[in-house]
Amino acid sequence: LGYGLIFLSNPKPLTQGYAFLINTKDKKYRVVRHEPQDEIDVVKWTNSAAIKSGSAENVLTADHKGDQIDLYVNDQKVTTIRNVHGYQGGVAGIYSGDAARIAFKNLEIRR
Repeated sequence: LGYGLIFLSNPKPLTQGYAFLINTKDKKYRVVRHEPQDEIDVVKWTNSAAIKSGSAENVLTADHKGDQIDLYVNDQKVTTIRNVHGYQGGVAGIYSGDAARIAFKNLEIRR
């Protein structure tokens, strides 16, 4: 449900880590953590005026410092979560659910 970023993820897909997802139709975001065969809400679907609707471009950012992760949509911080579940040295990537027709570009990972 939605599309966005995966971060601090176990290289074995969807077994441990986080996903930061947006839904441009409803202008909502959600944060989940993955366990085998399950997605658990960290932040339930939440409205955000920062999300551009339709096919407009949205820039998603996850900024991890210490045990805090700040999450941004279009340079506006929408939430902060505490990292208690992420995979040590985990990978980042992109996520698309519900057969959504989307495109990603300019994935950038910085240390």
